[in-house]
Amino acid sequence: MGRPARWQAWATLALLLGMVARALGQDVYFHAAPYSVLSPPRPMSLIASSGLLPSALYRVSNSQFRLHRASLVAIHAPETRWGLFLLETAGNIDSARPDNPGTAEILVPSAPALTPPLLVEHTPDGVGFFHLPQRHAFPRPDVELLVGIERLAIGVDLLGLAGDPGPGRTILWTYLGPDKLTIQGHDGLPMTGAVLAAAGFGRTFFLVDDIRLSKLSILPSGSPSSLTREAPGRVVQLEATFLGFWHVQDSTEEDVVMLLDSGDICLYNRFGATDQGMVAAGRLPVGVPLSGSRVLVGSATASQTYGSPLYVVSPGAADPRDRVWRLSLETGTIKWQRVVLPPAVTDVSALQLLLWPFGSTSTKWHLVDGQLRALFDSGDFRCADDPSIACDREGQASGSSLGWACVPDRVEAPLVSSKRLCTGCPEGWYLDRPPGEAPFSQPGHECRPCAQAGCRTCDQDHCLVCEDGLLLEPSGRAGGTVCVASCSAGFRPVSGMCTLSDVALPGVGLTAPLAASLMAGLDPGDRITAIGQTWLSVDVSSGVPILPASASGPATGVLLFTEHLKSYLLPIEAIGSPGRYVAKEIRLFASPLVAPVVGFVEIGPFHEAGGLLYMLQVVDRNGNAGVADLYCPGMGPCESALLSSLYGIASNCSNIAWRFGERHTATVRSPDEVIIYEHHDEQGSGKVFHVATTGLQALSWGPESGRTDTTGPNWMVMSSKDAGPSALPQDMGDAFGDAWLPLTGRLLADPPAVSGRFVPALLARGPGARVSEELFFTNTVGTEWQIVHVPGDMVPTGRSTGLPSSRQVIGTFPQALEVPTGEHHDVLFQAVALPDGGSRYPSALLLLSRTFVGLSVLHCPGGPAGACALLPAVFAELPVELRPPADTALWSLAVVQAVPASGGTSALSLGSGQQLNFLILVPATGPVVFSLVLGCPAGTYGPMCDGCHPTCAACVGPEEPDHCTACVPGRAWLHGRACVSECPFGMWPDVSECRACPAGCVTCTTAATCTGCEAGRFLSSAHACEPCDGSCASCTDDRGCDACRPGLVFASVDAEMPSRCTSACPPGEYLGDGRCAVCHVSCELCAGGAASCTVCAEGFGWASPPGPGSTGACVACDPGCVSCTADHCLACGPGLLLTHGGTCVASCPAGWWPDGESCQPCDVSCSTCIGGGSAQCTGCSPGLELMESGDLAGFCASGCAEGEYWDTDALLQDGDCVQACAARHVALAGRCLPCHVSCDACTGTRSTECGACIDDLLALPAGQTPARCVPACPAGYSPSAGGCAACPGHCASCPASSTECGLCQRGWLLARPDCVENCPEGTSSLGSECIFCHEGCGSCFGPGPEQCLSCPGHAPLLVAGRCLSECPAGMFPDRGTCTPCSDTCAACTGPTDIECTLCAGDRALLGGTCRAGCPGRFFAEDNVCLPCGAFCASCQDASGCTGCEDGFMLQPNGGCAAGCPARSVGCTAQARCIPCSGECAACEVFGPGCDASCTHCEPGYVLSDGACYVACPAGEFLPAGAHACGPCSAECRTCFGAAGQCTGCNGGLLHPGAGICASACAGASAPVAGVCLSCFAECDQCEAGPGQSDVAPLPGDGPLAAARDLVEAGWQADPSRRPPATTVRQRCVALFVSVNGLALS
Repeated sequence: MGRPARWQAWATLALLLGMVARALGQDVYFHAAPYSVLSPPRPMSLIASSGLLPSALYRVSNSQFRLHRASLVAIHAPETRWGLFLLETAGNIDSARPDNPGTAEILVPSAPALTPPLLVEHTPDGVGFFHLPQRHAFPRPDVELLVGIERLAIGVDLLGLAGDPGPGRTILWTYLGPDKLTIQGHDGLPMTGAVLAAAGFGRTFFLVDDIRLSKLSILPSGSPSSLTREAPGRVVQLEATFLGFWHVQDSTEEDVVMLLDSGDICLYNRFGATDQGMVAAGRLPVGVPLSGSRVLVGSATASQTYGSPLYVVSPGAADPRDRVWRLSLETGTIKWQRVVLPPAVTDVSALQLLLWPFGSTSTKWHLVDGQLRALFDSGDFRCADDPSIACDREGQASGSSLGWACVPDRVEAPLVSSKRLCTGCPEGWYLDRPPGEAPFSQPGHECRPCAQAGCRTCDQDHCLVCEDGLLLEPSGRAGGTVCVASCSAGFRPVSGMCTLSDVALPGVGLTAPLAASLMAGLDPGDRITAIGQTWLSVDVSSGVPILPASASGPATGVLLFTEHLKSYLLPIEAIGSPGRYVAKEIRLFASPLVAPVVGFVEIGPFHEAGGLLYMLQVVDRNGNAGVADLYCPGMGPCESALLSSLYGIASNCSNIAWRFGERHTATVRSPDEVIIYEHHDEQGSGKVFHVATTGLQALSWGPESGRTDTTGPNWMVMSSKDAGPSALPQDMGDAFGDAWLPLTGRLLADPPAVSGRFVPALLARGPGARVSEELFFTNTVGTEWQIVHVPGDMVPTGRSTGLPSSRQVIGTFPQALEVPTGEHHDVLFQAVALPDGGSRYPSALLLLSRTFVGLSVLHCPGGPAGACALLPAVFAELPVELRPPADTALWSLAVVQAVPASGGTSALSLGSGQQLNFLILVPATGPVVFSLVLGCPAGTYGPMCDGCHPTCAACVGPEEPDHCTACVPGRAWLHGRACVSECPFGMWPDVSECRACPAGCVTCTTAATCTGCEAGRFLSSAHACEPCDGSCASCTDDRGCDACRPGLVFASVDAEMPSRCTSACPPGEYLGDGRCAVCHVSCELCAGGAASCTVCAEGFGWASPPGPGSTGACVACDPGCVSCTADHCLACGPGLLLTHGGTCVASCPAGWWPDGESCQPCDVSCSTCIGGGSAQCTGCSPGLELMESGDLAGFCASGCAEGEYWDTDALLQDGDCVQACAARHVALAGRCLPCHVSCDACTGTRSTECGACIDDLLALPAGQTPARCVPACPAGYSPSAGGCAACPGHCASCPASSTECGLCQRGWLLARPDCVENCPEGTSSLGSECIFCHEGCGSCFGPGPEQCLSCPGHAPLLVAGRCLSECPAGMFPDRGTCTPCSDTCAACTGPTDIECTLCAGDRALLGGTCRAGCPGRFFAEDNVCLPCGAFCASCQDASGCTGCEDGFMLQPNGGCAAGCPARSVGCTAQARCIPCSGECAACEVFGPGCDASCTHCEPGYVLSDGACYVACPAGEFLPAGAHACGPCSAECRTCFGAAGQCTGCNGGLLHPGAGICASACAGASAPVAGVCLSCFAECDQCEAGPGQSDVAPLPGDGPLAAARDLVEAGWQADPSRRPPATTVRQRCVALFVSVNGLALS
């Protein structure tokens, strides 16, 4: 039979068997996920397996493949429509041969048992695993491998053909193991023509050739099996699968899909099953070519559990809409549906199928396009169910390339809703909804545009984030926050927002960190290795920990771990009082520690197993983290009855750990990794997550927060160095690289561009705020502290991504951060609450570095509504000895204690306000404490910020109106603590206060406008009193003096010019009558008079040389002479030459030549010359001839006759030949030439070549040969025995000695003996001289101790011209001087009576005032009013309170707290805690006397009517899981389990099966002793037996008695049914199982 006949037969058989037919169905639209499976997308093969996570494989190089596995985060994500995701991190499959040429083919077997898959590398003659070096030869060299199936992750079944293509090719089945290749026997027949193969279930292969379709299998017994059917035609594609539209799950037979060369598709339903056969699915639709078309199904092994879809893909279809078809079964008909792909899918040839497990409930096949985007049909994409999106469909296009888009006014919001993709509002819009309702979870929710221009994030009333360049300002309607370009009138810029100018910000300060002494109670030689806050307490006698009932309030203690492996407990108050408390040892573990603890965190308590479970996670010095359980029965507080040993959870951890949500801890492993531990519901059970992050915090999430309608794990905000800030569920942070693209790094619309470790911080807002915490991300960049603020996080817009934020630099560090070595932090951030900061200052952000600490306070001007901002940070440097070494871990998280600020003032104190004490630790330095003080706002006073008297804007006490420190607007000005109508002399009226004039002012009109100055100051053009020059007795400006100090004169010679004063005039001037005067023209220097010269000017000489130190007259030299004696000219002026005779001529006579200053003789051979050399003649002496040698000069040749010569050995002087020159001559060039007229001996003829001077002349400089000879020493030189000696540098005159200057050049100051540019320390510039001050002065106008102008650091206070180190008693330092204190102070810091620091007599200091007695909340001790304990309203001493502040309760131990401790209840009327009594675990009060009534009982007791009992009284029952008895229904006398589940009746008859009381028995039952008992099995109707009452009350009391009587009544009705004693209990249980299984004893 030919092939067409065979196909016709098969078709006929299919019709005869009633098989399905083909039909065309409606188009099905697909929609693309917005994110790719892997980013960036790349060509790869997707691997699906029903038992393994999906994965993808691609080849990187000849020697390496890369495998990406599915992200567990994506699998467990509650929504798949965002995309199906593989891990960004990949595993490598490396070839065993690094030089692999890549020429062999690679086969990826079906059914991988594990990842990575076993890759098979093969050639026609051999095969081997890609990752192993062994290669195994085939039995023949012409093998073609077709398909493989992985077995047990160690080997692969391989199916191939041996022989040349053509008839009779042998089937070769081999098993490739790790070390050998084994031939597998089979029953397959030789194949003919083109052969295709496919892998089936287990060890099954399918093959098809031109003749037959074969199924080859290896049975579990190991024997081969085969099944053959005739081929329906020429097959061009063969697939074995399990089609989902045909079957239920887990078939044992495969479906076979064949595409024929005729374009027909044939299906085998369960190939090999006896009741099934082949089905014609139909021919490819018109326009769909066979060429390039392929069938797309899942593999057999992957689809066996999850049936595969069936697609036909035809990239070459004429109509792009015909490129993909989906086949399905509908009412017995194969339905072909055209798949309409989204516009983004342009290339269908790369389509693949991926089997994706969605959580633990659903696994589905998905199409994936070439860009690795998952595709969903409209049903799976929930187009009809999600009103937030618009999908492409027939007749409607969304306009998006993905085939869907958010509806108008909505944006994507991943995982905010479990039902909607787009629940977010766009930027510049807000979500209008009631508080607490999840976005669009209820009708009426709507996105509305922000009413404020330039606003990016807002709520209904306020803008929260403005566009760049704009500021937030609460000047909108009804105080709403708007955006402005600059602050409006009445506002000022503060931290990126405009606040009211008249609202004062609090003063914020940090004390200097100090070493804390916490060693009291520790063993000698022991030291602290870890500290942290705790809610535990300890039984002092046994050391057993006492577990708290709750850990929601402030910590109550400090837990210490030590080097000796011990643990101790201190009260929280020990932070503020180091050394005052003794540490108590506490036993926490069942077995000893193996290494010192360096970090820990507490979680709990959890109510589990009928008691309290409290958990302690610790990290030891070796980096090992472990958890120990503490358990006690009861509701707490209770002593721990169980101590466990540590069970490990992680290694390589640091000392930094914190509580993370309700059941989680977070522990830093490195600056870029955090470990989360999640506690499960039983002891010793938990889960560990490894999160790649620089920091994370937990957000409250769920319907109650109004953020999302999804339930499950809490969400976290986090950031990493590789991704920006994110918000995502905690489970999604598990494992490195396990990111979820829709959320990871996408929290912010504009993520920070600066690389670094941004750390999230959640800062608490005050009560009433819609969002309880403000979200910040903080980082350090260089020396800047930067923050990114995300106001309201997701709440205003309903979004989880793309949130606008504002950025701010809140501080500049006092020094650069120290860079640590190794994996250690350089900085740590911590959010801290300000318990009494109210809603305006609710919290702060703390920074801990290795060299300093910093803090920034959160400021919310509008309280619970509107915007907040962090105020500029303050810093305190750590002393060098307290700084952690660079090679150690950073500080542990600070333990915080909130206490009232102490009274009085100090370097830290800011007056009134609240104080936080911080305790930090690094083992290398020990514990360190520092404090924050937040000053009170205006209108309040004292450490508790109490309200002032109505007349005061600020005050020191409410009961005294004259104790104001500021006046309210519109009233008189404040002076001291009184309001005055006119400010006193030296002060000026500010808006509300008399303020001291600026320094130096005696009268002024503003802080910057002086109108009169004190002596020694002048009024500048800027209306400031500037100090006069130190030389002035008075002045009017800074240019000069009006009068000089005694002994000084005006420095300027011009009386009309402003001038300062001096004690020495500059060169050319002398001390005249009250000012410097100019010397006479004949003097270069003079003294005492204009013509009394000490040095003659140029052109003048001494009329008669004066004696040493004297002055004389200078007379003019001859014309043209600039230096002379009475007899000779020594030097001529410019253009003139000095002759040998001492006269000045314009040119030299014949036989002489000019050397620039004088006439010199020519060579003896010359009559004229241009120089002194023999070759410089221009004319010759008689008898000689000029022999020119160039330049118009030459030498004169001898005219001697033959035999004669010139005698050159003799010297010629004045025409005679001599052997030596005469005195005052020098031998030069054979001649004796005269020395310069000033020389007595010389080495040359110039004035500078004197070897000795003539009488009355001096050598210049002294001691130098040759030198000049001068009639007198010029300026800058001093006469000496050897001539003129140079003065010191820049000295104009040194008459006494050449080593001591007496007068400096202009611009230089005389600091004897030298001239200097600036006066040295200890001297003061006075004119041109440095005056040596008294040793007590910094600068001065004279040498006496009372002539100081300023003071040095060790004595900084100037009083009456003297410098003092401290003020005398009764005075205070004030702008460099001392001012008297108020007469009420013994010591003070200011002039008023509110600035005292010490009191005398019986007065006591409080807030700077010396009071006759202390007010409420204080007690007197050592002349100081000390505060009572925290929240005390009154006390007698420090031991305890006698009354508490409003809102606080007096505790049984004498303290005050916001609530009452366990086993007590608050009495509001008396503001105290009343202890519960008896077995009460909790109670309440009633009546005016505050009598206690129980509300909760200790374990083993039940609550009834305010008291505790062992069991519920009659007429009450204990509901399941409850602790209090409830009343039975009115008809029940007794009941059990529920009010209406009667076990005894007040009237009527009990129906025991239903637990109800009725007037009559129903059905086959009869009343016996008030109970309806069932008749015997054979009875339809019965009645009570003899002696049995049909209506009788049940004896006994309570449900157990009623049940016993009920059983007894049944036995009396039929004595034959009374069971033996051994079976009584069984019968009772069986009989009364319907009434909640009463157990009888």
